[in-house]
Amino acid sequence: MALLISRKTTKRFGGLIAVDELDVEIKERTIHSIIGPNGAGKTTFFNCITGFYKPEDGEILLNEHSLVGLMPDQIVRLGIARTYQNIRLFPILTAMENVLVGLHCHLKAGYFGIVANLPSTRKEEKEAGEEATRLLRFVNLAGKGDTFAKNLPYGEQRRLEIARALATRPKLLLLDEPTAGMNPSETQTMMDFIRHLRDELGITILLIEHQMRVVMGISETVTVLDYGRKIAEGTPDEIKRNPIVIEAYLGKGSASETMAA
Repeated sequence: MALLISRKTTKRFGGLIAVDELDVEIKERTIHSIIGPNGAGKTTFFNCITGFYKPEDGEILLNEHSLVGLMPDQIVRLGIARTYQNIRLFPILTAMENVLVGLHCHLKAGYFGIVANLPSTRKEEKEAGEEATRLLRFVNLAGKGDTFAKNLPYGEQRRLEIARALATRPKLLLLDEPTAGMNPSETQTMMDFIRHLRDELGITILLIEHQMRVVMGISETVTVLDYGRKIAEGTPDEIKRNPIVIEAYLGKGSASETMAA
């Protein structure tokens, strides 16, 4: 069953068509990767899903609920969270505080409850702290709750950003180049962790990634974009043998040589 459906989604910037009539279905509890050369429209599509951009045409549905025209915070509450290619943590907040920011969208205490320090507010704050601690433990950051985000190693910052996203309780998690800047060991650890997210929490993963080792190693389905259009879709094995995909990445001559080999 499809969790997210994009039908003829189109996003323009003046005369430039960044996403061109994109049809794609993301099935529940799968890891689905979107790949393509730089400028193919991958991150633009993420921004359309999460409400940072509004498509000019087409529709995007989460469980048959239209996302087009909704604000980012509304989309988060419906069950979509994301990370970014460039880490966007709050550097001078602790790891615990960064996760608590993600939990904020589900807290009910209002201004009066906070000022009056009502028992219900104290109870909610205690539960939020316990949930943040659990999430830090889940992403292997147990004991790091009081560490400023800026002082964490790069790989741990990546996992903290995912913990903050998980705090919003997503059904669909969008990861934008989660292994960017990582060495081979860190990359393998992240690959294992992404599988763990899907298997342990039942979260659907939509992934942008340039490292083909990652894409081919963890994806059930791969969608390939070029100049905003979908040029191929299939299993990793189907994609890596597809001459159209090879041409988009390497050029026509290289594609012919690869297929001949």
